[in-house]
Amino acid sequence: MVSFGGVISQDQPSILSLMKNPDIFFDWLLPLAAVFALARILTDIFGS
Repeated sequence: MVSFGGVISQDQPSILSLMKNPDIFFDWLLPLAAVFALARILTDIFGS
């Protein structure tokens, strides 16, 4: 989530760029969701 501001806000504010280019939303949302899902699976496996 830290890289979100750095990646999108460099040329314009994040919300404005999301409104103008919704593809950016999926470009960071899908990998982010995959990372969180993987982290959740790993914590379930190694945590218990």
